[in-house]
Amino acid sequence: YLVLITFVFYISEIYFYSDQVYFQYLFKVSTCFIWLFYLYEHESFLTERIDFFGYLGTVSFGIFFIHGYFLSFIKLIYPYIGLSNGYPKGSMVLYLSLAVFVIFINTVFLYYVKKIFKSSSRLIIGC
Repeated sequence: YLVLITFVFYISEIYFYSDQVYFQYLFKVSTCFIWLFYLYEHESFLTERIDFFGYLGTVSFGIFFIHGYFLSFIKLIYPYIGLSNGYPKGSMVLYLSLAVFVIFINTVFLYYVKKIFKSSSRLIIGC
C-alpha cells in the first residue's frame, strides 16, 4: 500500500506541477515510511555486511548540516553543464541519482574533513 500511495503522490506532483499544489512533501513522507520498513526488515543484513550504512549513520548530522551548500553549488553549475535551470523535473531516475550523488559527495567530504581536523571536526561540521 505504501508503494501505491507514494506512486500516487509522485504522479500528482508531476500532474499538478504548475498549479502550486505541493505533493512533494507527501511524496517524501510516504517514501520515508517505505525506507524505514525496508531498512527495518533488512537490518541484520545491512549492519553485518555493509559497513557504509554504519558510517552514514555516524555522519548523518554532518550530511544534514552541509548538504544545502552542495545542492546550491549543483544548482549554480547546472546550466553550465548543458542541463536546464534548477534541479531535474519530472524524472524519478534523475531525482534519485541527484540524491545519491549528493549523499555520496557529502560523505566523502565529511570523511576527509574528519581526517584533517580529527577531534575538532565536531565543532566545524557537527560530527
